[in-house]
Amino acid sequence: MKISLSKIKKATALTAFMLANSVHITNAVEYPDEILGTSAKPGFYMMDLLVNNLGVARPYNNILSDVTGALKTIAVNQRSLGNPEDFQTQEASFAKLAICEEAFNDAAVYQTDDTATYEKIKRYVQVYTTAEPYARGTALVNTVLFDGLCLHHNIFPRLMDGSVLKRPLFKRRHVVASTPEIADRISVYLGETFDPATRDTPLCEIMKRHGSDKSTVHNYTKMYNFLFESKRETAQNVFEMGIGSIDPSFAYTMGANGTVGASFRGHREYFPNAQIFGADIDKKTIDTFNELGEARIKTYYADQLDPTTVNAMFDQTGVSGFDIIIDDGLHCFEANHKLFLEGIKRLAPGGIYVIEDIAPRGIPLVLKLLEEISYDAAFIRLPTMPARYDNNIFVVFKKAVEA
Repeated sequence: MKISLSKIKKATALTAFMLANSVHITNAVEYPDEILGTSAKPGFYMMDLLVNNLGVARPYNNILSDVTGALKTIAVNQRSLGNPEDFQTQEASFAKLAICEEAFNDAAVYQTDDTATYEKIKRYVQVYTTAEPYARGTALVNTVLFDGLCLHHNIFPRLMDGSVLKRPLFKRRHVVASTPEIADRISVYLGETFDPATRDTPLCEIMKRHGSDKSTVHNYTKMYNFLFESKRETAQNVFEMGIGSIDPSFAYTMGANGTVGASFRGHREYFPNAQIFGADIDKKTIDTFNELGEARIKTYYADQLDPTTVNAMFDQTGVSGFDIIIDDGLHCFEANHKLFLEGIKRLAPGGIYVIEDIAPRGIPLVLKLLEEISYDAAFIRLPTMPARYDNNIFVVFKKAVEA
């Protein structure tokens, strides 16, 4: 299915566009060219930038400048969102922008609950629409900012506006889950454990010692200790996608200061009876790692965007069911989804599947996946790290006995 962006109305929000056009999500991998195409990258990454700027309280005028700059770039490249001059402010618009700024700053602060905060976001939209500070680009700028504010607060309009879902989803402050029990259990744990004064978990200490960013740049290990603790002694096979390339030619490289295989060594220590399996697209990293002869760790080549190599890799391991699978590879929904479609088949009954580092641009698609799969699952936005816009995980729980 290919959809031309020229057919999309200018006032359509980017995230709503993603949701509306990510078709057959559980049975095939089909995406509009506009989401994955190189020419759309300014729009694709704009939501990440916007949510990050909100997290660090960047001034309103700077946020507007970033958004309109990205839209101008798309307009120049594709001539599909209108003309670049559509996103120039009109004469005497500074007073209008001041009114918008006041409403925006109010909407950027979370109220007592989702409902109250969502009302403030909608009020900002009304103020902005009335002020109409841009020549002809007001509607699109407005909807982009609406989406950004919602994602900043972990609010999802489909869950607020009575949209018809394919299955019920249950929302808590930082969690969207397939059952109220999962939502409540995770929400209570987050409230108890993610207070900055709370001590680190055993897994936090282990991963820090091995140099993994799962407990430094991110705080995943606090959540993982909760999820994995019951499997610590019994897990036999643990798999992670992404060894950690330091080659700058690969997407999402760790950089020269990264520690290759850090989390693998952490898994080996945390799960004393498990074999640790991993894969990466960087063959040099795989060869280097394998030459070290790490006990209980085996690594393989796989390209997440190529299901053939993913299947071949899983076959090479000789494992029919992994107790835990973690996707810390290529951080885009297409790659996550393709690995998930193959990996979930290799997850043992009672196993846990995790996708890490979900950026704002991918959250609507992950929620669509949560809505459409039959497994118990949860999207979790881990608190206390506001500057990390991608500090989010998606967790799937495979029942010990499938119905």
